[in-house]
Amino acid sequence: MQFGPLALKHCKYGWMLFAGPIIGKCFDLYGQYSEAEIRMMGNFLREGSTVVDVGANIGDLTVPLSQLVGKE
Repeated sequence: MQFGPLALKHCKYGWMLFAGPIIGKCFDLYGQYSEAEIRMMGNFLREGSTVVDVGANIGDLTVPLSQLVGKE
C-alpha cells in the first residue's frame, strides 16, 4: 500500500512504513533488513534486557529488538 513516497507492508517483524533505495528496497523484496545485526544482538539480549537504538529512523532495528526483549 502506498502513502505518497512511502510504502506500508507487513514484514517479518510486523508492519513497516518505508521508502528509499536501500532499506526500503530490502523491506520491499525480502521483508527484513539487517538480519545479521539482529541475530548478533540476539546473542546478548534476553527478555527484560534494555536496548537503546541511538539514531533510530524507521524502526528497522527497533521493532525486532523490542520483540527480543519483550514488554517488561
